[in-house]
Amino acid sequence: MPPRAKSGIASSPKQAGEPNWLEDKAEHTMRLESPATSLTSGGSYRIKVWIDGTGDAITNVTQDYTATTPDIDYTTTLTAA
Repeated sequence: MPPRAKSGIASSPKQAGEPNWLEDKAEHTMRLESPATSLTSGGSYRIKVWIDGTGDAITNVTQDYTATTPDIDYTTTLTAA
């Protein structure tokens, strides 16, 4: 896998003809968190994603994962419509 910046994006360019880092024929894990809230009133929603996270806490989906910074951390605002 190429080196990654803090944002989770590869920090070096991919060479032509080479696979993207998730297409390296290796098994990868992913954890996605999004709060379970009502969509009827709109509001802000945060989505956090970890790729190839480590440690026992990464598999415990009964609580928020806080051991490492997410590879993707995105917040959006939705209207009630």
